[in-house]
Amino acid sequence: MDEIIKLLKEKYTVDIHFKDNPFEMFIRTILSQNTNDKNRDRAFQRMKEEFEDLTPEKLANSDLKKIEDAIKVAGLYRVKSVRIHEISKYIMDKFDGDIDKLLTLPFKEARKKLIELKGIGYKTADIMLLFYCNHPTIPIDTHITRVSKRLGFAEQDAKYEKIRESLEKLIETDITVYKESHLLLIELGRDTCNAINPKCKNCIVESLCPKIIKKREKKKKKVKVKSKTKRKSKIKVKKKTKTSTKKTKKTKK
Repeated sequence: MDEIIKLLKEKYTVDIHFKDNPFEMFIRTILSQNTNDKNRDRAFQRMKEEFEDLTPEKLANSDLKKIEDAIKVAGLYRVKSVRIHEISKYIMDKFDGDIDKLLTLPFKEARKKLIELKGIGYKTADIMLLFYCNHPTIPIDTHITRVSKRLGFAEQDAKYEKIRESLEKLIETDITVYKESHLLLIELGRDTCNAINPKCKNCIVESLCPKIIKKREKKKKKVKVKSKTKRKSKIKVKKKTKTSTKKTKKTKK
């Protein structure tokens, strides 16, 4: 994996520093569900314009209709507004409005509490814990799932936790490498290792990809089989020619 990450760093530039604060990251994650990045960002911007500072206190005390109106462009605004409101209230009630008190809990405890929140899954929890708390964990999205299986980092039937564990075993202890690996594998999945019609010929890690190596080996085997078949057919033709020649000579006699 080290060699693959090294090659990816030569091609892609990633920023491991997030601009959003941890609570804003929560909001963006909820808004991103079942929509594209453009609509998510538009909804997030409208929220910032409406509430100025996005804080648990402001959103917990806000009218639900006000949140709904601000995020309509992101779709599923009724469901999302409730989730944003509930998470804000939870942080106010359990952590006095300070999200850092949640994130600075021991890794397993913090992860458990994050996943218990509606609208927050394994991926979001791991993003928060990796990028804001520097915990050595790898968030897994659809791109990383696909890339990891194609590159042989994880089993084909592996689910989120198994893929995460497999990748963590392959990565150095340096937290910067964890962050870079996460973002670089996403870039690879978006750029060339697409779900449909992957651009293997343009892929910088093509020479290290087990999928491509297997294809090449199959082609070599097919070529060998074809060449053997051709040789055998030539030998048969020669034998037939010799036999027919002998018969002709006998007939003449």
